[in-house]
Amino acid sequence: MKKALLAVFLLVASAIPASAGSITIDSTNCNSSGGNCYGLSWTLDITSGVFTGTNGTYNYQATLLVQDDPLITTSSSGQIISAVAFKATNSLTGAELVSAPTGTGLWATSLHNLSSFGCLGGNDDSVCSSTTGVEAITGSTLQWKW
Repeated sequence: MKKALLAVFLLVASAIPASAGSITIDSTNCNSSGGNCYGLSWTLDITSGVFTGTNGTYNYQATLLVQDDPLITTSSSGQIISAVAFKATNSLTGAELVSAPTGTGLWATSLHNLSSFGCLGGNDDSVCSSTTGVEAITGSTLQWKW
């Protein structure tokens, strides 16, 4: 249940508009989302351009960094992350995960929002990646890139 709550928080808190930008959710602003940051800082950077992946060419690249919140004195080591998601746009047509934290995976990516069962929510123009394999464990900086 804890890992599901951790992943659901990211979905609720990290909506990014279609234009390029960055958002950080940490102890200074996570309570407004009704969630708990678990002592973590979540930063989603969106870069516009032309990016070629295995499955196609994309107009944006998203990078998610998850790390200890520098404003919290207790360590967040040991939190398990099995799914991450973010609201991308109202007209999303494709997404591809090109890298995940080392030692984890295989990760599957879909255009669904995150539910308590993983990336199985309705098509909500969200990017959702989950693993049924080795999960990400906090304690160092974790990075996903789409």
